[in-house]
Amino acid sequence: MVLISSIFTGAKSLHDRFTLTSVEYPECSYYALMRFVSDSRYNWANLLKLLAKVACSIIVKLNNKDHIYTRCIDDTIIERARVKHIEGLSRTFDHVKGKCVKEFANLLICWSDGTDILPVVSALMSSRKEEHIIRDFDKKIDTRKAGAKRRADSKQRKPSMVYRYCKSIINFGIKAQYALMDTWFCSDKLTSDLQEIGLHSICMIKKNLKFSFVGETTRYNLNKILSALKKRQNLESDIISATEAQTPQVRL
Repeated sequence: MVLISSIFTGAKSLHDRFTLTSVEYPECSYYALMRFVSDSRYNWANLLKLLAKVACSIIVKLNNKDHIYTRCIDDTIIERARVKHIEGLSRTFDHVKGKCVKEFANLLICWSDGTDILPVVSALMSSRKEEHIIRDFDKKIDTRKAGAKRRADSKQRKPSMVYRYCKSIINFGIKAQYALMDTWFCSDKLTSDLQEIGLHSICMIKKNLKFSFVGETTRYNLNKILSALKKRQNLESDIISATEAQTPQVRL
């Protein structure tokens, strides 16, 4: 009950829940709750998906049958500058600060109907390079447990994990038509994989990717594509300019 009631107390974390003076002190101790949360036997990822599925089913009933739903994909840096003994902590270059920091990358996949947004998957990602890891994971954990599997997934490539998570979300019964993501996740492979499971990608294109117009073989970079679009502008329309382009793996 402490976990559920903490949502309605205004606490940003479980640590804050024990420091708030405006609400009743929890019936269990802080360390007992931390031991419970960190137990590798419990599959917290499935619990989050179950809660999201219930909430999504309620929202879907309030919308029209032809309503469009999206899957929002993003990752953010969670810095831990003073920490040394957390499993999986690694050094990664932070593009916002312009330097390497001690951190985890929080890979977040949400479901949205355009008004509401619900988290479905939240995974802490570590570095895949051993020389960047400050403290490796505990080798004594049983590999059959949910916690061990989450630790193994944290060292995988983020685009491959996005595909796996999106596929598991669909199998879980949470449907969507589009995947909304930023430029970092844009790639031929991921876009093609998402199309195979029924998700159309909406994202900004990387400048280093090359495309060819449909029906042509010559490939152009993004600047060439944009210059061609400027010649076809129609300022009186809602869509100023549009074209069809393709890569060897996917058609845009």
